[in-house]
Amino acid sequence: MKKIFVSSHDQDWLFLINKSLGQAGYEVHFVNEEDCEHKENPDVYIIDTMSSDEISNCPYLNFQSYHASVPVLITSADYSIRKKALNSGANEFLKKPFATDNLISLIEKL
Repeated sequence: MKKIFVSSHDQDWLFLINKSLGQAGYEVHFVNEEDCEHKENPDVYIIDTMSSDEISNCPYLNFQSYHASVPVLITSADYSIRKKALNSGANEFLKKPFATDNLISLIEKL
């Protein structure tokens, strides 16, 4: 079972992601971006962001972070930040809204 750490400011979105990924057999944990020094490694980080400023300050994209080898998937309704997300170290970008099947496919790819 893949362990997924998810971060978002949107509680409704977190509820939907938890339900969707939980039903698909994933172990989902919610994390704060400020608290990136976890004792255990997830298999994937999913970071939901609204702005390019949030990408600039995201500790999960800092290559010197504790979990630099963990793949990061950025989700956002703002497609214009895709290039910055990928150039900052994200492994994948998924524009919201998206189908759960597309999310699961990307998680498996990572």
